[in-house]
Amino acid sequence: MRLVIAAAVFAGALWVTRADAGWYLIAPPINERPAGTSSAEHLDRERARLRSVPKSDWGWLRAYDSAEACEAGRKAEGQRRVDQRRADAKAHQITWMIQGLWAECVASDDPRLAEDPGPRLYEQLAPLVVVVIGRDAQGQGWHGSGMQAAPGLILTNYHVLKGATGAEVIYRSGARIPVAGVIADDPNADLVLVSLAGDPGRWPAGEPTWSNTLPRVGEAVWAIGAPQGLAWTFTRGTVAQLQQDAKAGTLILFTAPIAPGSSGGPLINDRGEILGFVRSMIRGAQILNQAVPHTAVDTLTLAKRVVPLPEWRGSAR
Repeated sequence: MRLVIAAAVFAGALWVTRADAGWYLIAPPINERPAGTSSAEHLDRERARLRSVPKSDWGWLRAYDSAEACEAGRKAEGQRRVDQRRADAKAHQITWMIQGLWAECVASDDPRLAEDPGPRLYEQLAPLVVVVIGRDAQGQGWHGSGMQAAPGLILTNYHVLKGATGAEVIYRSGARIPVAGVIADDPNADLVLVSLAGDPGRWPAGEPTWSNTLPRVGEAVWAIGAPQGLAWTFTRGTVAQLQQDAKAGTLILFTAPIAPGSSGGPLINDRGEILGFVRSMIRGAQILNQAVPHTAVDTLTLAKRVVPLPEWRGSAR
C-alpha cells in the first residue's frame, strides 16, 4: 500500500512524497536558509543540526522485508528527491537531506515499531477488576475499586472498606457478588483481602500475573478503576518516582489520571503484570498520584477465620 507523507520545506511550502514499501525513518523539516548564507554553508549547518535530533522526533514510513531491500529503497527514494529538486524552478532555495542523512533503515523487530499495548492490556485485565460498593450501619454507601487476586478473593484498599458493615463487588460481566468478610489486612500498607459469598460459579476464572520487581522511573503504566463512578476506566501515565513512607514503606508515584473511586484498582506495566494498587491522589501536585506496590501484599496479617464486615471494624487481627 502506498503511503503519503507531507514534508515541510522552505517558505512554508508543502511537498508530498510517496514510498512503495519500507520503514523509512524520515528527518524533520529543515530550516529556511538565512539571507546572506550560501546554500553550501546552510547545508552544512543543517546536516550538523539533524545529526543531533533524537530519532524519536523523526517520522516513520513502512517496513521492508530485508535490510538489503530497505537500503535499495532508501537510495532510490533519495535519488527521486534529487531529481525532484533539480526539476523545481526554485531548486536553489530548497535543500533535501539525502543518502543517509534523511533516512535510516530499521530492523522489523526494532522496539520503536511496537504496537500500543493498551488495548491488549485492557481486554486482558478489565474482567478481573471490580467496583467495590461499601455501606455503613446507616445505609450510606460509597464506592472504590478492586482486583481479583484469585477466584473468590478480592484485593482493595483498606480505606475503601474501613467503616463498612456490608459490601459487594461488581464485575465487568455485570455479576454483583456480596463480600463474605475479611481474611487479611494491613492498615499501614492500606490493603485488605476479602472473600466473596455466594455461588463460586459466578466468580470469573483467572488471576493476574505479578511483577517480579518494582517499576523503574520513567516506565509506562496503566490504571483501571472507577474514578467518580466511571467503572473500568483505563488511563495511562508513567512512573514519576519511588517514594519512601514511614508507615507504608515504598510507594509508587505515577502520573496516570485517577479520581475518587479509583482507590484499590490495579497499576499495570506494559507486560500486563500487576505493579501495585492505586492508593490516592497527592493534593496540590497536579496529576501526581500514589500506589501501593504489590509486594505489600506479603505484609497482610491473616485472620484465623473470615471476619464478617460488621465484626471487622478495621482490623482482622
